[in-house]
Amino acid sequence: MATCNEIIKEHLEEEEVMESLRDFEVIIVKNGKKVVMRSKDPGSALAELDKAIGYLEKDVSVVAVLRQAGRLIKAYVKGQWVYGRVSIYD
Repeated sequence: MATCNEIIKEHLEEEEVMESLRDFEVIIVKNGKKVVMRSKDPGSALAELDKAIGYLEKDVSVVAVLRQAGRLIKAYVKGQWVYGRVSIYD
C-alpha cells in the first residue's frame, strides 16, 4: 500500500510541474507603456509577440519578452532576438 501511495504522490507532483509549463507570459513595452499578457497556449503567445513587433516590418523600438513557467524563452530588443538558455547545462 505504501508503494502505491508513493507512485500516486510522484504522479501528482509530475502533473503539477507539467501544468506550470503551460503558463506563457508575453511582456511588451511600446511607447513607454508596459503590457503583460498571459496564455495557456503557446501559439497564442507567439501570435501576440509577432503582432506587437510587426509581421513584416519589425518595430525596433519595441521590447518584447516571451516567458514559459517564469523562464525566458526569447526576447526582442533593439531589433534583435535574444534567446534564453537552451539547456540546463549552458
